[in-house]
Order: sequence, then C-alpha cells, then structure tokens
Amino acid sequence: MKYGKASNGKERFRCKQHAQCGRTFLQSYAYPGCLPTVKQQSVEMTLNGSGIRDIARVLRVGPNTVLKELKKAAGLSQVTTSVVEGCGPDAITVAVRRVEATEVDERWSFVKS
Repeated sequence: MKYGKASNGKERFRCKQHAQCGRTFLQSYAYPGCLPTVKQQSVEMTLNGSGIRDIARVLRVGPNTVLKELKKAAGLSQVTTSVVEGCGPDAITVAVRRVEATEVDERWSFVKS
C-alpha cells in the first residue's frame, strides 16, 4: 500500500501482507519518458536533425512520447473539424504559398536483397 514519498521524490510503499513487519520499499521502475532530462533531450535531438523513431530508440521511449513533447515545445495543437465548422466562412482565411525548401523527417526505402 502507498506510504508517502521518499526524499528523492519516488513513491514509497509499505508491506500489505505483513502489516506487523512494517517494511517499506521504493518503486523500482519508472518510465524514462516522464523525466524532464529525457524530454529536453528529445527536443534537442530534433533540433540536431534526428528523426522521431531515432530519438525514441536512443532514449528508450515511445515515438508518441517524443511527438507529444515536440508539440508541447512548439506550442502546436490540432484543429478539429468541429471548431472549423463552428466558424463562419468569413472567419476562415486560407493562404496558399509557394515553398522554396522542405525537410523530410523520415525516409523509407526498399532494398531488394
């Protein structure tokens, strides 16, 4: 059962089966994607040109975790169709621009052998 937190911030637990023994122990595992250093590293690796899957593999986190942190860092949010449909046609402006250069995050290839 839960028994507070240790000085390092990890959850402390108390033995439930043997309440008389009074043993306590710490949580021995934690998902590395929750650590602030890993979150910062994922943003820095993106700025250095690493792909989403590459970052996930190196930091041992899921690609969705990397994407979530990148969206937070960039301040991006998805626009849902219900929001767009709720606006009048005068409130929506569409700008079409010619792009001089683009960057590809992931590249796929097929090797026959």
